[in-house]
Amino acid sequence: MADAVALPLAGIRVVEFCHVAAGPFCGMLLADYGAEVTKVEPLDGDAMRQWPPISHGAKDTGFSENFASINRGKRSIALDLKDPASRDLARELVLASDVVIENNRPGAMARLGLGWDWFGPRKPSLIYCSISAFGQDGPRGAEGGFDLTIQAAAGVMSVTGEPEGAPVKAGVPLVDFGAGLYGAYSIAAMVARVRAGGPGGHLDVPMFATTIAMSALQTSEYFGTGRNPRKLGSAHPRNAPYQAFRSQDGWFAIAAGNNKLWQQVCEIAGTPELLAEARFASPTLRAANQAALRDLLEARFAHHSTDNWLARFAPAGVPCAPINGYAQALSDPQATHLQLVQPMTLPNGVQTRTVGCPVRIDGAVVTLDTRPPAIGEHTSRVIDALRLVHPAPPAPIILQISDGIASIELNRAQRGNALSSELVEAALDAVHQSFRDPSVHTLMFAGAGRHFCTGFDLDGLDSQSDGDLLLRFARIEALLDAVWRAPVRTVAIAQGRTWGAGADLFAACDLRLALSGASFRFPGAGFGIVLGTRRLAERVGTERARAWVSDGATVEAGQALACGLASRLIDPPHSAAEAEQPPLSGQLGESGKGAEGTERTINDWRRLACGPAPAIDRDTLSMIRSASRSTGGPGGDMLADADLAALVRSATRSNPRLNMRSNTAGQAGPGLRERIAAYRDRTRAAR
Repeated sequence: MADAVALPLAGIRVVEFCHVAAGPFCGMLLADYGAEVTKVEPLDGDAMRQWPPISHGAKDTGFSENFASINRGKRSIALDLKDPASRDLARELVLASDVVIENNRPGAMARLGLGWDWFGPRKPSLIYCSISAFGQDGPRGAEGGFDLTIQAAAGVMSVTGEPEGAPVKAGVPLVDFGAGLYGAYSIAAMVARVRAGGPGGHLDVPMFATTIAMSALQTSEYFGTGRNPRKLGSAHPRNAPYQAFRSQDGWFAIAAGNNKLWQQVCEIAGTPELLAEARFASPTLRAANQAALRDLLEARFAHHSTDNWLARFAPAGVPCAPINGYAQALSDPQATHLQLVQPMTLPNGVQTRTVGCPVRIDGAVVTLDTRPPAIGEHTSRVIDALRLVHPAPPAPIILQISDGIASIELNRAQRGNALSSELVEAALDAVHQSFRDPSVHTLMFAGAGRHFCTGFDLDGLDSQSDGDLLLRFARIEALLDAVWRAPVRTVAIAQGRTWGAGADLFAACDLRLALSGASFRFPGAGFGIVLGTRRLAERVGTERARAWVSDGATVEAGQALACGLASRLIDPPHSAAEAEQPPLSGQLGESGKGAEGTERTINDWRRLACGPAPAIDRDTLSMIRSASRSTGGPGGDMLADADLAALVRSATRSNPRLNMRSNTAGQAGPGLRERIAAYRDRTRAAR
């Protein structure tokens, strides 16, 4: 047998986001040739796991043999891809791989943040194969489809079945498996390109198109004649005798596709007179008169059994075969010689069989791992392997409580501490945990790295609905409101960019300390939803707050101090600017140990902010973390219904700069996601 290490795709890592047939078959073909295929399934598994026949093990655990037949040799991990932490894990898995296969409706992967649009710029060598019903775009791109409906749409059913019979689909799901073959073939071609130093790319494999492409003879008949091909049962439109014939005890097929074979048929059937008939003089003429020819031949074939006729035709070189069931086909001596049937052990211990790789390499049968995976069988193993290659990301926040001071460090320096859903939920947890600690008298916020907080995290924006975004804004508002209403003193230390919701968080704190290089921006009006205006107005006055928000102004640290947004500038310790300002303890509003401890903690933060960015421990966060669990604490952590309703209204109110309520045609204007995306694109262009 061919050694697995010598297989042509050995070392290629594939991630399969697929279900049912076309995509899983494509993935299995790659696994057969040595690729390492990891199947990402929903928590309840690929729907095909429920398809019978179900083989039951000793503990009555069932396993689908249909599923097993196209998922051998794969690893399985089970993830809820709508969960941000699981999505991030899937991203890490893909970025550590060479190939992605997905067979979801167009747009579904992008909405999950797992589309080619996300991966392409980050990994140009990635080969991303999308198998769908009609393709990724076009008038029917959004439609779904199954083997039956694509056979119907692509013309297959119009040429399948008896001439006067009802429409019939091909008994084998040729649409699914044809698309899977095209996908695997195209991936192999792209692997060759990447290995030669070229880029990866996005493969669009429409089942509709691959099915039409496989119908080359039928489409060429239409192009050549202008007529639709007809149903002919088992017969051929251009050759005869070339179909199934009835015998004395059953059926058999012969394919006499040329004049020499036709002569052999007439000799063996005992009908030499047919050779002299003009209407049967050529394959084309015989095809045109094949109904009459069939009747004449079947009158002779009715005298003997199928086995008798096959025993005569085969030695004469006439291609012929019985109409086998699969039991007969799998037990054919040639199937045995080719070692097509391979043993398979299901995860529940049941011993069964499967059809192996039909291709031999250098005369040897390809060695296969025929075992299919259980749901999520390899999740832990895959995560552990990723940790070795890609250390776990840092915790989104770092909470430290000491001497009555709860310090919350926003810890996504590589993203400018932008407020992702995960970071907001972690910050809410930390805030409420601090409130519940009776020893805490001061809550302090700071940001790791160069910036305090660059505002709303736009990563994955294109995959989120307006409802998703509104919920994210609601959760940010819940955080801001919890800080604003905190039962303890609150402090924020701003450096670098303190923008959007980051500036709102800064404004919500009692004591607001800024490094002289800090800048503040309020871009919310640019995309039609504004948080924290009442808090900003409390600090700088209503008119100034309105102007800043409306204009998307950038406010430097000195101006922020002059206007009251910042309570104090904190330059590097012992600088001239620092010497001109009163002691920090004088602005903390209390004396004694609490004030001194707070001042000491602030100075510690200042030294970090003015010096190199602190080291980040990348091994602290579990690879799978729920970013949407509920939290408790004083004041609650969700907006009241009325506040949420007001937030929704603010997201849809009229804005003359973007005409959010309606466009010039008087139709509905752009949604929240489109407005934020437009703002993002303008900002990037300006930079």
